[in-house]
Amino acid sequence: MKKFGLLLLVTGMLMTFSVYGQNLKSKDLRETDSMQRRDLSWPMSRIVINPYNFNSRYTAVQYSNRATMPLNVAYLSTRENDSLPYKDPVTRFSRQALDLLMIYKNTGKFQNAVNNQQAVASDFATEWLPYQLPFSATYSDGSGYVGEDFFYNLYTLVRRIRFDNQGKDSKYYLAGKFQGFIKKVDNALIVNNNYINYAIRFNGDFDLAKTRDGIWYVEIDAAKFPGRELVVSVAFADRGESDSLLLARSLAPLNDDLSKVLADNEKFWDDQMAKFPCPKNYTFDIVDPMGVTPQELQKTYYKAWVFLVMNLLMEDPDIYPYPQLCNGKPSLWDEGAEEAPFTAAWESFFAIQYYAFIDPDVAWDVFKGLMSLVQPDGMLGGESLPSRKAQTAIILYELTGDKESLAEVYPALDRYLNWRMKITHWVYRNLIPVSEYNKDAEFAFSALVDMEHMVTIADILGYKDDARAWRTKHADFLKKCYTWFWPTPDSFPNQNYNIQTGKSSAGNVLWTASGMYIDGLDKRHFNSLYKRFNETFDIDKPFLGMPVPKYPDLSYTVYGLIKHGYNHQAQQMIEVNLRDIVRARASFAEQYVGANFRPDGVRPAMFGASVIIDFVMLLNGYKYDRGIPQGVVFQKTPRGVDNILYRDHYFSINVDPAKEEITYNNLNSSGSKTVKAAGGKAVILK
Repeated sequence: MKKFGLLLLVTGMLMTFSVYGQNLKSKDLRETDSMQRRDLSWPMSRIVINPYNFNSRYTAVQYSNRATMPLNVAYLSTRENDSLPYKDPVTRFSRQALDLLMIYKNTGKFQNAVNNQQAVASDFATEWLPYQLPFSATYSDGSGYVGEDFFYNLYTLVRRIRFDNQGKDSKYYLAGKFQGFIKKVDNALIVNNNYINYAIRFNGDFDLAKTRDGIWYVEIDAAKFPGRELVVSVAFADRGESDSLLLARSLAPLNDDLSKVLADNEKFWDDQMAKFPCPKNYTFDIVDPMGVTPQELQKTYYKAWVFLVMNLLMEDPDIYPYPQLCNGKPSLWDEGAEEAPFTAAWESFFAIQYYAFIDPDVAWDVFKGLMSLVQPDGMLGGESLPSRKAQTAIILYELTGDKESLAEVYPALDRYLNWRMKITHWVYRNLIPVSEYNKDAEFAFSALVDMEHMVTIADILGYKDDARAWRTKHADFLKKCYTWFWPTPDSFPNQNYNIQTGKSSAGNVLWTASGMYIDGLDKRHFNSLYKRFNETFDIDKPFLGMPVPKYPDLSYTVYGLIKHGYNHQAQQMIEVNLRDIVRARASFAEQYVGANFRPDGVRPAMFGASVIIDFVMLLNGYKYDRGIPQGVVFQKTPRGVDNILYRDHYFSINVDPAKEEITYNNLNSSGSKTVKAAGGKAVILK
């Protein structure tokens, strides 16, 4: 395994873009309103600023912000997960330290300040940027300050405060809630509990911190700080690491040029954003944008990539020596396999696919780690969800040409998909894997598509017998699906079938519509799938009236529509889902509910970000889902994508809808090539 540092290697290449297709800078993503993101992390770090309890109905601002100007932090350790594989949320959220740091005006004794409105900010504001969380506060006496929270490195974060306007009274309390044990060592506070261990240090001398009812507090005088600037560092360590290591980590920021650190952080994100695939057009052609501007969609697209990069988590040499791409660090979701609890066996595979466009070596490492967890019987531990594993493997192979890595993961893929054909239902908590149990179309259809990828993989590796076997398994399994989910070829397709009782239930329309993407589906069964889908499809409703619009089902449905020539409807689905996620004005969610686009399920999570990344690129003509580069033409507006990484170099595409042509850089030379994409069919760009 390679080792990863704070700043990932930047290998991106800048190109010339159209007016909407220009790479943005990290400062362009600033959010200041009441629906702003509040979470912040750093690639590879276990630290999250402002974690979010997704069981809450509060917005991120309502959940994280208070007049005490709190610093809320979580630390995603893979250790001490005592109740794995399925944890109670109480355990999940014990990784967070809410109100780790608070600020009160000194209006007398501390116990009085806690309940005194004069001691908390009468007015305050926060902002979000990829590299910092600025804030400001004003008190009823006219005093106030400005500051920012940001990462110093993977293990340490900093809160910097400038007391510019204090009037006569410049005294404050710094305070923080804590659990476990607290002690003062070398002018730093150290907190130890079963889940997180951290040290807090200030740039000044203080009296011994006092504690009261689970809160420590320190009296400070802003007038005594050099330049009236207070610096608070918070350093973290895994359980078992020494206090001396914590102390060293907490001291380092106080001896550094923090303005330079912050400037370097900004540059890091600017460099990262320059590596992302760069779509050229963000306009909606065939649906009412309902106030969503191209600029808003463009910013949301880049925020989705930033969220992806932030979700990279460092390896644990003792437990799991591979990096992870989390479902969503801020959500603290941790119901994956015991060794990699923050990795979801659905969302994280999309994260791996997209990460391969910016750092395929890291993507391969994350994927190999997950495949190393596939058990001898084929099961992957933790919450078991519909398969996108073979799809991920073929995408990584096509983007890199790494046949050796493909061969390395093949045995685990083979074991897993043979298991998946038997277990076509959700495995979670008390739902244990049973072959003679409920058959779920969402699971079965995803398995069929992954089996198609297995045929391709076996052919690439020269495993001709395996390729023939997978073709046979696919055909046989498809016949079984016909009997499970259709009473007759022309009847209403159901999502669920109980193999013991013979009873069926309709389920969710999208969870059957995804079957339109399957190879070899006969016309009558396709028509019944399409009819059910089309009866629900309503262009005038949010998310087209589709209940529980999750990315995996949306994507296979869109790909299926394209495959069968329904490009106009595919474009409507693409544009409506992009528009409505932007209109939701919230952190990326697992799903969205109702006319007010309420984010629902796990959040922040990769599904919402995946819709934005995939559908913006697809609308601009680039289709990635089969690994091999493909292009597709939609209506009206010229489009394209620049900066697409493929086998160690970058290429771009330009789409001319009037001529139904796609021009792309030849992948093996400096020239370009133009191909016809008549009728909206996907064409290979190679």
